[in-house]
Amino acid sequence: SPSSPSPSSPSFVALSQPFPSLAVLLWHADWAAASFQLRDQIRSEFLDSKLAKSTAFLSLNVTASFDNHRAALAKVMYRPTTRKDDSKPYLKSGEKWPCVSVFEPPLMAPVSHFEGSEAFAKLRAFLSERGALREKEGKEKEEGEREEGEREEGEREE
Repeated sequence: SPSSPSPSSPSFVALSQPFPSLAVLLWHADWAAASFQLRDQIRSEFLDSKLAKSTAFLSLNVTASFDNHRAALAKVMYRPTTRKDDSKPYLKSGEKWPCVSVFEPPLMAPVSHFEGSEAFAKLRAFLSERGALREKEGKEKEEGEREEGEREEGEREE
């Protein structure tokens, strides 16, 4: 029978219920210094923040395995154009690395995608905007529930 990844496996990430509202996936290119820089920026800015409670931060090393490489080729990169030893895959957009995608779990529906030198700034702005929108929606929902409760109370008193 096929073996499933164990929870201690470094490539296994358990998503618990309720699912996080977003998943941020760093397409990590281990030959690109910018990928390491973006990884470090994400760690320092987001992993100890309130955002980490509602967002899954994932990293996929595009060269770590055949499956990772195949997934990256399907989604964000092309094979090198030459067969030289130092040739590396490149992003489909033509931008330079790094590359990060944002998805909505559990189906991992694509939400947004950022590449190049501005990837971190754009990701931060996107997550800030989404956080602000979620807070606003939450407050509106609370106000609506409170008004509904008050209306029901008033109806019972009559």
